[in-house]
Parts: sequence; structure tokens; C-alpha cells
Amino acid sequence: MQWDSYPAVQHAGKRYEMKSRSFEPYINLPIMIGERLELAVGSASAPRDRLRTCGWLLRDPLEVTQDPWTYQAYLQQSKGEFGIAKHGYVSSHCGWFSERSAAYLASGRPCLVQETGFSEQIPLGDGLLTFASPDDVRQGIGDIDRRYGDHCRAARAIAENYFDARQVLPRLLEGALANLQ
Repeated sequence: MQWDSYPAVQHAGKRYEMKSRSFEPYINLPIMIGERLELAVGSASAPRDRLRTCGWLLRDPLEVTQDPWTYQAYLQQSKGEFGIAKHGYVSSHCGWFSERSAAYLASGRPCLVQETGFSEQIPLGDGLLTFASPDDVRQGIGDIDRRYGDHCRAARAIAENYFDARQVLPRLLEGALANLQ
């Protein structure tokens, strides 16, 4: 995760910021839920000491993404994904969905991710849960813990139905070709 990728942008009187802004309400999450959570963070601007104090286990993202096999193994060894989106994606409700989340789902790992509007296209519930507050996160983690096997199976099914190239590519090509006529 990049803490700050580029400066915030202001458009039509609204400010669109980075993950650092979105992350703030969740910075004490490991303390709140009594579990250590891991965060692969690569930005020089990330407040590493504060994150560690709040219970986060920090990893170097370059270490876990050395090559496709290392990254795949990292995801498969994870319990699941807790995903914070850039503030701009959340506030614009643009429907952004992370390729990392798709990879977790494909690995049969549940995702608890910040809502950006993608739920209008992808079903939520088992395997894929969203949050808008720390209390939502606490409830989501509790549900994943209670029904982990169900969430893992559903995560893989979501990946197969919504992200598998055999499902996506024909529709994409049909749409592209239809626009040429």
C-alpha cells in the first residue's frame, strides 16, 4: 500500500485525498479488535512508528511482491484482506475495485474492503464484505472469523464469476466490437 501516492486534488469545491486520509479512522484497529494486523506499506511518508504502536505488523511490499509466485504465496498464506481505498475513491463513490482484492478472492481469501460503489456491480455478503466505519470492520472481522470456510469458498466463487477472463473477456470484446458498428 502506498500511504501517499500524489498530492490531494480539489475539484468543484471537493477535495480528493489519498489512503492516508482514509486510514486515519482505522489506525487503532488492531488495538480495538485485539488482533495484530499486517500492513505492507511502501511510502516514505507512512507513520511507521505510530502504526507499530497501534499494533500493526509492517511488511516491506517489495519483499512480498518480488515476483508473481512470491505475491501469490503471500496472498494464499494470508487469512484475508482488509482493504482501505484512497479517500478520493470513497468520497466520489466511483466504483473502484482493487486488483489486489480480486487476487485475494481468486486465492479463496475473503475481503473486507472499504466501499467505493463497486457493490452496485459485485454482490456482497459471503466472501466479500464492505465497511464504512470502524464498527463495520469489527462486525465484518467477527463474521469472517465465525464462518471462515464459508467466506473462503464464496470468495473463490466471486472471483470465478466476476473476474475470470473466461467470463470477462467475451463481454468486453462484445462491447468493444458493438461500438465499432
